[in-house]
Amino acid sequence: MEINMKLKVSDLERIGSTTSENEGNTTFYCDVNTTNIEEIFLRNILEHLGYKITSSEDAFLNPSSDWADHIEYQTTLPWSEYMELSA
Repeated sequence: MEINMKLKVSDLERIGSTTSENEGNTTFYCDVNTTNIEEIFLRNILEHLGYKITSSEDAFLNPSSDWADHIEYQTTLPWSEYMELSA
């Protein structure tokens, strides 16, 4: 069964708690409590734009924590294009 979602490119702004540039591409940081659903949305929007998630790994954005508090998603979305989309 497939569900058709009405996702917009502007929804990228709502994914993750922060983003950063890494080697010219966009990295999304998603909270461990919401990462599963955010990854689904991120993957679908990126596919629509012709990009993809290239890797994911634990991220420690809270220096006082011994546990990963975010998941870092490396993408092929150019940082410059993300900045234009989120402007």
